[in-house]
Amino acid sequence: MQLAARLSARTGIDEIIATLPLPAVQVLEALSGPGPVPLPDLADRLDVAVDDPALDATLQVLLQRALVWPSEDDGALYSAAYLPAHEQEPFQPVPPSPRLLPADRTAVRDAAVRAATLLLERLPVLLDAAAARPLGRQRAGGVAVREQRRLALASGLDEPTVTLLADLAVAARLLGPDGVRLVPTLAYDDWAERAPADRLARLLKEWWSGAPLRQVVVRAMHELPPDTAVADVSSLAPLVRWTAPLQTRTQEDLGSVVIGIVAEATLLGVCASGALSPLGRALADGRGVSDVAQRLLPAAPAADALHVRGVGSVIVSDDTALLDDVVAAEGSRR
Repeated sequence: MQLAARLSARTGIDEIIATLPLPAVQVLEALSGPGPVPLPDLADRLDVAVDDPALDATLQVLLQRALVWPSEDDGALYSAAYLPAHEQEPFQPVPPSPRLLPADRTAVRDAAVRAATLLLERLPVLLDAAAARPLGRQRAGGVAVREQRRLALASGLDEPTVTLLADLAVAARLLGPDGVRLVPTLAYDDWAERAPADRLARLLKEWWSGAPLRQVVVRAMHELPPDTAVADVSSLAPLVRWTAPLQTRTQEDLGSVVIGIVAEATLLGVCASGALSPLGRALADGRGVSDVAQRLLPAAPAADALHVRGVGSVIVSDDTALLDDVVAAEGSRR
């Protein structure tokens, strides 16, 4: 009865299993099949001793989550999940460690603040461009690739940065459909009026809720020793695979995927120089990102303050007189 209650209260076995690390998955795979499996047989399948401490610790975790339970007769183990047999590999209870370097916490924080500030400057440039010339969209709803290339050339940004900005704008509903085109939405007007910390938190929320491996990578980095950074981002891939084996087995080049996610996280201020920033740690802990961002980012300028920003070769300001002076000065130089 207790087991049935625990099972019925869960959101779903598949969702829970997807979050299990490699040793837990290996045990469930070894238990898959008809009928219960005696502990000696399980140990034999994993090629470890019956009294192996790591096996016992892994079984305790699975018991607590109601994913395995012992038979009332002889203690043989049942599994709540059937996992197809996978390529045999040694039981790996200890996570692999990437190559690490010392990290300066202050330098990481300052670099993350610069990246987050730049992000909040760059995104309006893309939205302003979309207002002036609506963007073609893909069938799936995102910004068309040709438009991303055009925006990259116009803004002086590289294409991966433009792609990330465009995806975030669509996910946050700052860009929305107008027929076959994408244009800034009313939500963008509301977003633009908010404090920098709130604007950043909205973007990070959308990034975090996107591709599941983003969360896996950030949480894997969060488990590294304090004040350390990954020396080579690709060396993080084995730890990511250990952390979420079922989510990563289909990745042909996991190292490249991890490099791409860390590059995105760096642009967002989630990490810097191979180490998590306070923003990244807040995401991994499930804490309020807006509260952390408020302590890191400057407050919003006063209503009568002068708004000027430069991105690439573009100058954006809400002071029309200033822009007229800039245009006149540029004309006089020619």
